[in-house]
Amino acid sequence: MDLISEGAEAKVYSEGNSVIKERVSKNYRHPKIDSQIISSRTRLEAKIIDKLKSFDCAPKLISVSENEITMQKVEGEELNSAIADNKISVEDAANNVARILFLLHSKNVIHGDVTPKNFILDNNSKLFVIDFGLSVISTREEDKAYDIAMCKETFSLYPEFYESLEQSYLKLFDDDKKKETFEERLQLIFSRGRNKKKN
Repeated sequence: MDLISEGAEAKVYSEGNSVIKERVSKNYRHPKIDSQIISSRTRLEAKIIDKLKSFDCAPKLISVSENEITMQKVEGEELNSAIADNKISVEDAANNVARILFLLHSKNVIHGDVTPKNFILDNNSKLFVIDFGLSVISTREEDKAYDIAMCKETFSLYPEFYESLEQSYLKLFDDDKKKETFEERLQLIFSRGRNKKKN
């Protein structure tokens, strides 16, 4: 196995056509509590990945244990690099991210860490979303709106990205009332941010 990345919560390895995510223990936690937290977070993440299997926009789940998830490896390039290398335009990237987030939200999956590094353009120019370590399941429109609002900051390298993303996402609603409610949630989130800066 080859170590791909190591974060505060997990180590990620590559092995053949698979990726293995191993959650690591924390010495500051009681061993029993630590084990319970690792197990519950691992199983939630695996459940979320499995919920998305019909959409073909996330890695396929292969197996799960108490502290490890084995999933399909997505071969490709992080979205920022793919845009910089002219493999995808900013507008197409925004449209695809919007489509993927809408699919996730239709399953009440909140990604929670919507950044360019968590989107991979594969070798067939298909966009995938990865890393559900901070994801939760929620029916709250507020939580879904936060996923979208987050993109204004995390994709700020491309100023035109967010506007295209928001427009593309809103076009996917087939109910005008739900669309208006979602727009209101977004504006409320941004207004809170502005008020914090003023204070």
